[in-house]
Amino acid sequence: MSDPLLELDGLTKRFGELTAVDDVTRSIHEDDLTALIGPNGAGKTTIYNLMTGVLSPTSGSVRFMGEDVTDLEPHERVHRGLGRSYQVTNVFEGLSVRRNIRAPIIARSKQRWNLLGSTTEEIESETDRVLDLVGLGDIEDTECSALSYGDKRRVEIGVSLATDPNLVLLDEPTAGMNPTETERMVDLVQNLDAETEQSFFMTEHDIEIIFSIASRILVLDRGAVIADGTPEEIRQNERVQSAYLGGEA
Repeated sequence: MSDPLLELDGLTKRFGELTAVDDVTRSIHEDDLTALIGPNGAGKTTIYNLMTGVLSPTSGSVRFMGEDVTDLEPHERVHRGLGRSYQVTNVFEGLSVRRNIRAPIIARSKQRWNLLGSTTEEIESETDRVLDLVGLGDIEDTECSALSYGDKRRVEIGVSLATDPNLVLLDEPTAGMNPTETERMVDLVQNLDAETEQSFFMTEHDIEIIFSIASRILVLDRGAVIADGTPEEIRQNERVQSAYLGGEA
C-alpha cells in the first residue's frame, strides 16, 4: 500500500453537547477511490468540512502528505494540493466555462513557478487539457449562468482539477441531478480516477453509486466509523445493514 495522502487522527468535532464526529482515525491512500457513506445526520458533511478546513476540530488532527494541516485555512490546503467540490455549485455564474477553469491555472502559475507566471500559450494549453478532462470543450465559451445544473457541477470539478491537486474531495457530486446527469457524473469520476494522476475521495447519498464506483468505503454512523472495506465487504456487514441499508443484504 502507498503512503497515505490524508490522515485523520482522533478527529472529533462537538457542537455544544452534540458530538458530530467521534474520534475518527483513518488514512486515505492514492491507490483507492475512497467513499464515505452514512445515514442522514451521520456526520458526513462535518467530517468533510474538517478535512477541507471549513471547520476546526474540537480535538484530533488532519495531516496531508505528511504535513499537519489542522490549523490551515481552506485556501492554504488548496495551495498544498487538496482540492474540493461542494454540495451546492460554486462557480462564477457571470463568467464563461473557460474563464472559470483558467482562473485557478493563472493563480497557480504565479504561485508555484515564478513571479511572472507562465506564458499565455502554456496557460491556454493547460486550460484546454482540463476542459477536455471534464468534457466541456464544446461549451467553453458559454456563460455558466446558462448551463444545466449537471454541467455546472462538471465546471466545479474542472476548477478543482485546475488547481493541480494531489487529492480531490468530492462532496455528493450527484446530489440534485436527474438520472441522465447522474450517469454522466459517475462516468466522469470513473474516467478521472483511471486517467489522471489525482486521487479521489467522495461523500455520496446514493448507496448504489458508491457500490459501483468506489474501491474502498468508509461507513459513518452517529459520528463514528462503523465499517471500512471493499464494496462487497460493506454489503455483507451486519452493522451497515442495520444502520444504513435497512437490514437488506
